[in-house]
Amino acid sequence: MGTAIQNAEGNVYSFARNGAPRPLRDGETYINDVDDIEDAKSEAQKTAEATATLVKAIKVKAGADIVAIVPEYKQRNALARMLELVNKKVDGGTLTAEEDAEVAVVESLWATVKAIRAQSDIDEAAV
Repeated sequence: MGTAIQNAEGNVYSFARNGAPRPLRDGETYINDVDDIEDAKSEAQKTAEATATLVKAIKVKAGADIVAIVPEYKQRNALARMLELVNKKVDGGTLTAEEDAEVAVVESLWATVKAIRAQSDIDEAAV
């Protein structure tokens, strides 16, 4: 049979077979035959943890998909180059045909990244 204790704050705890404490649920006087702390978790807690795990996996996959298309060093280089081109225009300059083509390539890559992120948001919301 399990043992229940009450701490100074008035919270009542019991101990699973493995010795791990957990709060008593409504109607319980002790934990009986709990093999580990996972068994002592509420269904809501288990669901929340499973959801968080799925969302994390979706985010990791989206990140990997993005890096596969545009590695991080290319992202930094594109950002720096776009800043140069924006500054050129802000300073009253005109982009050359080659520079316009660079902008188009970066905008295309950015559209792809945004599409991956949007799909990730949809997938996460569906969890």
